[in-house]
Amino acid sequence: MERLKFAKSHEIISPTVPTNSFKSFLHRFFSKKINILIFAVLILLLLFLILSVLFYPYRPNEEVKDSPLFYNLPNYFDPLALKKVEVDSPFASLLRDWNEIDSKIIIQEKTAGDKLIFYYNPYRLLNVIYGKEFILFFGTDNYGISRFSFLINSLVITLFLTFIICITQMLIGAFLGTYLGYYQEKNWAKISYFTFGLFNILPYVFLNLFIFKLLGFSYLNFYLVVSLLGWINFFYSSYSVTQEIKNNEYINAYKVSGFSNQRIIWKIIIPQILWKNLSIFAENISLTLLVACSLSFFKIDNLNSFLTLGNVFKKILDDFSNIPYLIFVTAFTTLIIVLFKFLSVNLYLATIVKN
Repeated sequence: MERLKFAKSHEIISPTVPTNSFKSFLHRFFSKKINILIFAVLILLLLFLILSVLFYPYRPNEEVKDSPLFYNLPNYFDPLALKKVEVDSPFASLLRDWNEIDSKIIIQEKTAGDKLIFYYNPYRLLNVIYGKEFILFFGTDNYGISRFSFLINSLVITLFLTFIICITQMLIGAFLGTYLGYYQEKNWAKISYFTFGLFNILPYVFLNLFIFKLLGFSYLNFYLVVSLLGWINFFYSSYSVTQEIKNNEYINAYKVSGFSNQRIIWKIIIPQILWKNLSIFAENISLTLLVACSLSFFKIDNLNSFLTLGNVFKKILDDFSNIPYLIFVTAFTTLIIVLFKFLSVNLYLATIVKN
């Protein structure tokens, strides 16, 4: 009887996911200084926009003051305005009176026939009249609305909608791609999803523009149209990655240890799908911003009623008079789009494990 002994129970060792984990992915990404720089610049730009919206005192859809003196103000750092009036104009008399208080208001006064031409500093004039300083970096438009306020609020709203749209795209694409990839045996996704995305850019942008041309613009339309058209890349990636993951030995080990298909999908596959789709997330942000900007080149109904990048560029196309503002808007927007594009490429490269 002493020789009869039951076998000792052994602890079941759970299978583990290979080393290509999210943690190692982050290590590969942030091990390159260029990636740290791109990420840091993007964060700083976003912080600049958010803080500007919170603390810049002028509203993006209201005139600074209900006065013609605030219409078409020049840039704050180049405060030169021109006014042509009749010789006996009340404005001429008042401007001279105000110049008695601040002699730097009138820069130059000329006579042209029966007209007076004043070159003056409108910000000093407003300071004398209202007793406060108005800091309008890029001046105002025809309606007395701050250009800078309109720009930063439009950018923040467009970026916010873009992030919500890309999250929706990723959830739809990841869910459909993972389930179809897991339960289907056929692997038709042979080419790289990143290569697929590169050739998908132009059709994607033009299809969005065509639909907006038919439906007109609203925040809801922007969300629905771009969300429903932009999940294909996420689906393609998720399907391809799921096909690759499900045939690995550790997945079979999970099945043997008692994991159900649903648990494998949600606990093992979906987390890997999400971080492997981060490159597409960044890519679709740049594409969505490109779509938003492209709306300005087409006559889209209701576009001018909303704070969006498309409306910013539409106003610039309607009035080229403020060249510094044009350069700033173009450079700032292009920088954000290009940074997200570079971020996308480098995130994709970080998913590749070199032997």
